[in-house]
Amino acid sequence: MAWVDVRKAYDSVDHNWLIEMMEVHRVPAWIGKVIKHLSASWITKIVATTKQGSEKSTTIRFHKGLPQGDALCPRLFKLCLNPVAWILNATEGYRLSKPLSTRITNLLYVDDMKVFAASETKLNQVLRSTCTAMQDMGLHWNSKKCSVIHVRRGKQVEDAKDVKLNETSVVKNLESGSNYKFLGIKESVMQDEKQALTEAAKHWPLAELRDIDRQTRKTICENGGCQPLSSIAVLYLPREKGGRGLRAIEQEYKLIKIKAAVKLYESLDPKMKSVQQFEECAIVKGFSSLITDSKKSAQELDTTLNLNTTEPSCSPTDEPEIATKDLHIKKHINKVVNEKLVKKFEDQQWQGSLLKARWQDDQLSLENCFAWLNKWQCSPTHCIAGIMELYEQLTPTKVYMAYKNGQERCQM
Repeated sequence: MAWVDVRKAYDSVDHNWLIEMMEVHRVPAWIGKVIKHLSASWITKIVATTKQGSEKSTTIRFHKGLPQGDALCPRLFKLCLNPVAWILNATEGYRLSKPLSTRITNLLYVDDMKVFAASETKLNQVLRSTCTAMQDMGLHWNSKKCSVIHVRRGKQVEDAKDVKLNETSVVKNLESGSNYKFLGIKESVMQDEKQALTEAAKHWPLAELRDIDRQTRKTICENGGCQPLSSIAVLYLPREKGGRGLRAIEQEYKLIKIKAAVKLYESLDPKMKSVQQFEECAIVKGFSSLITDSKKSAQELDTTLNLNTTEPSCSPTDEPEIATKDLHIKKHINKVVNEKLVKKFEDQQWQGSLLKARWQDDQLSLENCFAWLNKWQCSPTHCIAGIMELYEQLTPTKVYMAYKNGQERCQM
C-alpha cells in the first residue's frame, strides 16, 4: 500500500492536457472552445500591505495551472485526473478477505491518493506507471511526503526496500510504529482501538450540535438579529413561509445521515456495496452504524426508512402503505421537517397567531406576502428583525404590556 502526495497539484496542470481532455471526454466543441479561451485569459495580481500602503504587482498570466477558489476549476482538475484513475482501476489491486471479498485498487480524492497492490513488485510497477501518467499532465510527486508500507499476514515488513520511481525520486517505507495522515485520519497497519473510540466519541455528538445552535441564536439575539422572546421555530422556517431561513446544525446533521444511507443503498458501485456490507456487519456486532442512526433520525420525523432493497423508500409511520422512492425521499424528509416547524409555531398562541392567520387566509398569496424576504436580497438585518417583531406581536405596545404584567399604563 502507498500514500501519494502531489506537489502543488492545482498550480501544475498543463493547459494543453486540459484542452486534450475536453476531446477525450467528448465534451461539446463549444464548451471546449470556451475552456480554451478562458485558460488563455487567466491572470492574477499579488497585493502586499507595507508601511507605505497597499502595493500591487504587475499582471501575472497563467501559463499552467488552475486558479484556486474558482468554482469551475475542481471539475476541470478531476477531468484531467480521470486517465490516472482509469490506469489505477485497470490494475490487479488487492482483494479483501471475507465477508467483503472485494477488489480494491485505489482511493483517490482530488489530489490525495492511496494505492493498493497484492505484492511488493506489483506495487512498484503501479507506482512507476502512475507517476509517469501524472507527469504527462504536469503533476509531480512530492516524494518526501509520499510513503509506502508492506504488510504480510497483518504485520508490517520492516526490511522492505524503498520504491525508486526514477533516478532522482525515491519513496521511502513508513517507519515501524509511525503512521501516515491521509485525509485527516492517521493510518498504519494496526489501528489503535482506544484512539479510534475516543475520536469516534468526539465526532459530532448531538449535545455539542445543540449547543452550537444555541450559541448561534444567542449571537444573533445579542447583535439585534431577532427579539429575545422570538420563536425558535420561525428562525428555521423557510423564507417563503415567512421564516428566517436559517439551518439548524443538529437537524442538518441528521438529514445528511438519512441521505447518506439512502445513497448507500441506491448506488450500484461495488465500493459503495462494500461500505454497505461493513455497516450491516457493524449492526450485527452491536456497534454504531450509519444505517441505525439514519433510521432513528427518520423515526424522530414520524417516518419509517426502508433500506432492505436497491430501491430505498420511506413512508409515514401512521400510513406505511404510502411509500416514497428515489429522489422524492429527500423532498419528503424536507417537507416533514418544515411541517413540524409550522406545527410547533402554530401551537404558540401569542407569537404564532398572526402568521398562522396569513397561512390560513385563502385570499392572500403567500408568494407575494413574503416576497420581501425572498427578493430583497440586501435587506438590513434590523429591518427584518423589526418586521418579524411585529408579526410575532413582541413590540412593547400597551396591549403587549397588559398581557405581560397586567398594566396598560406607560412605564416611561
